[in-house]
Amino acid sequence: VAGSAMLLVLLFFTGPLGNVPITALAAVVLVGASGLFDVADLRELFHWSTREFLLSLATTIGVLSLGVLPGVLLAVALSLIWLLMVTSRPHDAILGRVHGLKGFHDVADHPKAKTIPGLLLYRFDSNVVFYNADYLKSRVWAAVAAQHSPVEWVVIDASSINVIDVSGLRTLDELRQELAEQGVCLYFARVKRNLEKFFNPRLARERRKAAKQYRFQTLKSAIHAYLKYEKKKGRQLAGEGGADPLEDAAAWQEPVRPLPETAGPSPQAARNESARGRSER
Repeated sequence: VAGSAMLLVLLFFTGPLGNVPITALAAVVLVGASGLFDVADLRELFHWSTREFLLSLATTIGVLSLGVLPGVLLAVALSLIWLLMVTSRPHDAILGRVHGLKGFHDVADHPKAKTIPGLLLYRFDSNVVFYNADYLKSRVWAAVAAQHSPVEWVVIDASSINVIDVSGLRTLDELRQELAEQGVCLYFARVKRNLEKFFNPRLARERRKAAKQYRFQTLKSAIHAYLKYEKKKGRQLAGEGGADPLEDAAAWQEPVRPLPETAGPSPQAARNESARGRSER
């Protein structure tokens, strides 16, 4: 009905419409546009996410003030900025064991979590690319500096890493070298094979062969390797009678400090702290 009425007006009543004041036509447009706003949906959006609500308001204001296309482009730009902010400072975690729970858990979620002295299990919950690789390095150093006992092994749980670029690869190599200068070994566990597709096939084969000694299939295999390493040095860390810490959570001796919310100390400050703790050992 509305379409038919609109067609009749356009065909036979365009002349009389020319005498209608502009303000009256503007009122008609505003009344029609008001139906496009779903107040209930905006209220629900505000309840779910304040950020999404503010982005919606910014888009609306941009469309009204700049036009449809510029307003939409503004919304896309704001969304990309937010995405870069989130992925450049992603969530990460120091992992420990919790009595009564299987697996490895974020010590920030479980303050009573414990781990083996000298072994740091760290998880980076994002891809490693050019805009967050340095953040990863600074967070690893912050985690090393935050521990009670001097760290000898750092094992990065790579299960959340699906993409890595050349900048990320170089940064990890730099991190391995910097840690080695402080007597700390860097290893990786649960590395996905599909990461090789981001590099040339020859380079992928060379790095897989060269990095074999630094990779473990699981966190458990990395822990067992660390225990063997400590045993060769004459230290028994798995509890009385050589209890396996993977089976007996009580054998995990040391409470773990969670990472600070900020990036933590600079890599140089963290290296100094690590060296100072090692000399006091």
